[in-house]
Amino acid sequence: MGSQQNSPWLQWLPRRSDAVLVMGTFYHFVREHHMLAMVEEALAKRSMTLNLSYFEMAQVPHLLTSLSDVRKLYLHNNKLTILPNDMTFMKSLCTLTLDYNRLTKLPSPLGAFKQLVCLNISYNPIKSLSPEVGDLLSLEVLWLNHTELQVLPPEIGKLINLDTLGARGNNIKELPDEMGNLERLRWLTLENNQIKEIPSTFDNLSNLVHLNLNHNKITSIPTVLTAVKGMKYVMMIHNHISAISPITFQEIAHLKKLDLRGNSLPSQLVIECKNYPNIVTNEEDTETVQQNSDSESEDWEESVPSSEIDLSESSDDEREVNDIVAAMLPKVSKFAATGC
Repeated sequence: MGSQQNSPWLQWLPRRSDAVLVMGTFYHFVREHHMLAMVEEALAKRSMTLNLSYFEMAQVPHLLTSLSDVRKLYLHNNKLTILPNDMTFMKSLCTLTLDYNRLTKLPSPLGAFKQLVCLNISYNPIKSLSPEVGDLLSLEVLWLNHTELQVLPPEIGKLINLDTLGARGNNIKELPDEMGNLERLRWLTLENNQIKEIPSTFDNLSNLVHLNLNHNKITSIPTVLTAVKGMKYVMMIHNHISAISPITFQEIAHLKKLDLRGNSLPSQLVIECKNYPNIVTNEEDTETVQQNSDSESEDWEESVPSSEIDLSESSDDEREVNDIVAAMLPKVSKFAATGC
């Protein structure tokens, strides 16, 4: 038995820690070369869509900036800390997802992305947004959730084609008056900030349908609720509202739902709200509003976090390569662990 333990060939068997290291190294090698191969293939085929999400890459391959034909580029869920300014040469980009990375700024000049329609930079420590964001004149969808922003630049009011704006989970205390210029805006979510007041210029947001102001510090019903007659859903859970004027009840009759749960409403006002089926002050009211709402409008009712929206696309070739790599990894794991 002792002679077997001292057999020279045993020293060649991989230890468990070595096996894990070998497997990890191989996995990173395969993943990186798979990613580079996808970029090269996209360049050769002049692809219009490229999905490089979930590759754990820390930097963008230089070759990527040569893809002048790509219209949809998905770089979310990586470890990117910086983007090369050469990315602005990708002038055909319409969709760019950068959420769940480690970016602190965006490439410059942003105005070079003249065709950009959808931009997602959520879950990055951006902290401040460059005024250049106002140069993205074709932008229709902008996600800024959980980016540690403290202010929105006034230049955001230049995005006159904006339809959807999400800036939840930040440290925003004030909103620029210029946001009132976003007359095509239909969906706005500012949940979980430090906002105390909504500018009166919001009364000009004539196409606004959904407004999420949950978990802020607003003390009164914003005038935008009464001014914009096309608005349907307003969420104001956990603010500091303690009073509603009698005339306001009549002026918000067009709303399908005004959710005021978690505010400091006096008991008499809560009783008064029960006369208006579109106002929610507790869970029982929620059930009543749901019964009265039509199915076609349900998509507008709840605000969906950007993390739950997957806009990415994969080609058949990309899926085939992914399947091959996935099939190889168990075999490599067995080899690394047993040596055979």
